[in-house]
Amino acid sequence: MLNIIIKKFENIFISFKKEIKKKIFFNNINLNLLDKIKINYNNKTYYLNELANLKIINNNIIHIIPYIPNIIKNIEYALNKINLYFIIKNEKKYLLLIKKKINNIMKIDLLKKIKYIYLIYLVKLKIIREKLIKNIKKNNLNKDNIFFLLKKINFFFQENKKKIYNYYNLYIKKFKNGY
Repeated sequence: MLNIIIKKFENIFISFKKEIKKKIFFNNINLNLLDKIKINYNNKTYYLNELANLKIINNNIIHIIPYIPNIIKNIEYALNKINLYFIIKNEKKYLLLIKKKINNIMKIDLLKKIKYIYLIYLVKLKIIREKLIKNIKKNNLNKDNIFFLLKKINFFFQENKKKIYNYYNLYIKKFKNGY
């Protein structure tokens, strides 16, 4: 019975983490996003991968090396249009593309979504606790066992509530410090 209690509370925390991470998907850049970037050059429209070599350095940085040296300004313009950070390196010979910008409206919207998810998972924790308490009371256990299990339920409830709160605060701090 104790293993079931532990597992139920752990599952709530794990699904909370996954849900939060899904909402913060824009932290990573991928090449699929870059494949859709169109660049105007010599009165023609090209895709970025036609005009530059793209190399993923890590989840947050992509190295962009143009095939044509004087195309940098056109690439900068296209990246600015879709709100991507970039750094010009080595006397305008290549760009480093960095995490997507988050404007204030997006930030406020995401903070609301994260808070909403947080509140939903607090309710889920309470529901799990109530169901477990009902199940224990239905079973014909002696009072010592019931008391022990009720204490454990409340302990794991509080522990997971703290974990969820700490994880929630971690993301709130990231946003307030310019995620």
